[in-house]
Amino acid sequence: MRKKTEETVRVNLIMPSSLMQDIEEVAEEHQTTVSDVFRKSTKLMLSAEKSKKKGGGVYLQEDANSKSHKIDIFGL
Repeated sequence: MRKKTEETVRVNLIMPSSLMQDIEEVAEEHQTTVSDVFRKSTKLMLSAEKSKKKGGGVYLQEDANSKSHKIDIFGL
């Protein structure tokens, strides 16, 4: 069975160059594309908003030693 592909939409953004540099660094660190970073961060924001509407929230914990982040979304 052939999987239906989702229609894509091109988006143009204007942002500070410092923010774009940060996004490019994240993409490089994770060996992915800038577009993928935008898609994932947008999905995270949408999940957080959905959780907020249901009385939940987002909890971000940063481990200073390993520089890792843990994100918990509750209330979905």
